[in-house]
Amino acid sequence: MKKELVHFYDWLVYHPYKKPSAEIDFEYLEVANKVFARLQKHVDLYGIVSHSAVKTMAVVLTSYLEDVVSHIGIWETFNDECMKHYGFNVPFFKEADDYTKGDVNIEDIKFLIWLIIKNENITMFINPENSEISKIADDVYEILSDEYQYVPENEVYRQCLVGKFDDFYKYRDFLTWFHYNCYLNLDNFYIVNQGMNEMLDKVPNLSNKERNLFMYSYEVHTFFNNRTHFFGYTSYDWLCAVRKLNGANDIWDNMRTEYGTYQVLDEDECFVYFKNVESGEKRNLTKRSLNDKVPFAKGQCFTFAFVQCDGEWLLNGSMINTKLSDKDVEDRAINKKLKEDSDFRYYEKFMEVNDNKQLIFFASAADYKDFLRNKMGLKFNDEIIKLPFDGAFAMFVEKDGQYLFKEMMDCIKAESNPTYNRTFANENAAGFYISDKIHPYTLACYLKDNDLLPDARLVSAKGDDHGRKFLNDNLQFIIDFAHRNCR
Repeated sequence: MKKELVHFYDWLVYHPYKKPSAEIDFEYLEVANKVFARLQKHVDLYGIVSHSAVKTMAVVLTSYLEDVVSHIGIWETFNDECMKHYGFNVPFFKEADDYTKGDVNIEDIKFLIWLIIKNENITMFINPENSEISKIADDVYEILSDEYQYVPENEVYRQCLVGKFDDFYKYRDFLTWFHYNCYLNLDNFYIVNQGMNEMLDKVPNLSNKERNLFMYSYEVHTFFNNRTHFFGYTSYDWLCAVRKLNGANDIWDNMRTEYGTYQVLDEDECFVYFKNVESGEKRNLTKRSLNDKVPFAKGQCFTFAFVQCDGEWLLNGSMINTKLSDKDVEDRAINKKLKEDSDFRYYEKFMEVNDNKQLIFFASAADYKDFLRNKMGLKFNDEIIKLPFDGAFAMFVEKDGQYLFKEMMDCIKAESNPTYNRTFANENAAGFYISDKIHPYTLACYLKDNDLLPDARLVSAKGDDHGRKFLNDNLQFIIDFAHRNCR
């Protein structure tokens, strides 16, 4: 049977250049194949991940070696941000006394193995203490720690990261590579496709042309605005941090973006003048960032993304024609302001009547209506209040709105919670923390800060108490990772 190998395509996809860099890439490819061969001996691994993921694991672990040897800065940035946010260099795995930044560390290898396995099991949380992870890491560490002494630095890779760019769109092309193919950005394809499909579901009647424009605009805006799993960073944030670690600090590292619906005010030879229909802020879009040199009509509305670079506002993506009358524009601005004012007043009143707590429990819809009338002082007809569930439920209030929920409220240990169930909580409470599909990030953080989920645990071969301690030791990272956010 022909031996399967890591090929140059497999290796170069994680690099910002298309042609191999002399003998350097050949040497790292040889290491990747050593790692791949060793991984294939772990037959239990194939019960956790796909065959292709095992090859990816070999390439990613070798890319990590290349990173620390060549001082590329991706892993060093990860270390620095972990220390700043959580007080450790690497999550989950207690660092040995000889843990050395800039060297190969077994804790780093364990984390990367966990990350790849987690990426393959996107809808579930994998316990990092899985015994198979430790076995694989021991084997891989043996190879990488030995190769660390001999493999060369890849200066070409490092220079690509800190290089100069002629214009914004060439920089964005590089950022596209970084978003999808940096070895730490393993699941960004999935995240982009998931987000794109969710957005398309909200606008079902688009033509094929409009749909394609929407998908393109969503994707390029994603690089600047959609958060990754680490520290709530966007890919743009990540790339800026790595570049700055390497001494770069130019116009590409100091951009800002915004997205919204804008109304045309005027145009001249150089600019199209827009107003955000909600905030009223004015922007001058430079015409050299437009592909189509068609005239704009005053009052026309478009939905699109701006990026500000070196003092100029440029188009980032495509413009989607948005039909709004002058009255619609006026109403949007007024309604946005009214909602902000109303939400804030509601929040202040709620905190006043609820002992300065953001969370409250209700035994029934009648209980909820009574609270709104007699505590909040609201006037309404009963028919207006329609709840999507029966019986007890909870409400979490923030400055920008409220969130009503019933699912998993049995996990919350509070004197005022009529449904708390310790047995149920022991099995399910961790779901608030390890999944972003059930409840919002702010609620997860609130429950953590107020110790309202004391039964939460990870399933552990070492017992419930250990699973609880392990979860709590890494809790803020786990919440941030799962919800792609950071405080």
